[in-house]
Amino acid sequence: MSVEAYQGKLLPKERLGDLFDAVARSYRVLGPVARNGSVAIGPVERLEEMAMDYSVTVLPPKEWLHRPVETLFSVTKSLEFEAKEAIASEQPQAIFGLHTCDLTGIRRLDEVFRKHYPDPYYNRRREKTLLVVLNCATPPGPDCFCASMQGGPFAEEGYDVALTDLGDHFLVEAASDAGVAVVSPLQLDDASRESFREKAARKRQSVQKMPKSLNTANLQTILNREISHPRWGELKEECLGCGNCTMVCPTCYCYSVSDKLDLSLSRAERVRTWDSCQLMEFSAVHGGNFRKDRAARFKQWVYHKLNYWIDQYGAEGCVGCGRCIAWCPAKIDITEVIRDVRGGD
Repeated sequence: MSVEAYQGKLLPKERLGDLFDAVARSYRVLGPVARNGSVAIGPVERLEEMAMDYSVTVLPPKEWLHRPVETLFSVTKSLEFEAKEAIASEQPQAIFGLHTCDLTGIRRLDEVFRKHYPDPYYNRRREKTLLVVLNCATPPGPDCFCASMQGGPFAEEGYDVALTDLGDHFLVEAASDAGVAVVSPLQLDDASRESFREKAARKRQSVQKMPKSLNTANLQTILNREISHPRWGELKEECLGCGNCTMVCPTCYCYSVSDKLDLSLSRAERVRTWDSCQLMEFSAVHGGNFRKDRAARFKQWVYHKLNYWIDQYGAEGCVGCGRCIAWCPAKIDITEVIRDVRGGD
């Protein structure tokens, strides 16, 4: 069955395990798992292991595409000098129960790593990743503002399979050949127009319940004008420079590269690790540091997300997931910062 012919099916809730099993037959499944009071994306073997009613995971699923730490290549010194690329044969993986803000985050990373600066490590994983989205029909989390960033709460494109909770059923939509291949063997009934009207109603309800918002109207112009706004100086006394906001962000992609040698000096590895513009060492160059001040580093992060990113990739680098608010030990709220810079708007 083609994607065009597979525009909506109804999956009884008691058959969600059938969909999970269909995915698991071809992919290693990653999904939301409850751990110590929080939820993280990790490997799962059974549907029952997943916490499908979560609002947001601690880390975004980017960690399974753009790895926090990975070896790029190794070098061995023997009778002959040999360098070996470290890309392994990646196993096909499916992220099951992905929320729309994180789908949007992956699509933003695609712009960076697949279009502008092709990265073989990211691409090899991305090409073998199936995305099963769960639209946010449940109440959003306390720090969510995805509706104002076009990051959610419902997916419109870019997924393989999308699920919408309609009560007794899930509305199932497949948007790729891979998605159709997983869903079509289940032989589901066609969705009615009423099902799509119910989906639209639930989307409106989710948007209306969004607890936070960020006004992006004319924001680039305002930020360019307010580069010396006093709020940036105040943040120097609030921000700890810990980098939490960037580490939990679905779209932050900066990394550092280091060479590690063993004690015999016969083998070395080049390792890539996540890095953060909020850390002082990030902007250290020969002869000095061009962003010593914490206010300058925080401002750089905000300006990249909401200003420079648009010029680079055509959309904001923020998807409104609220993780940077939730995991900031100083309780800095980017929506409130922008409201202050806008003069209270």
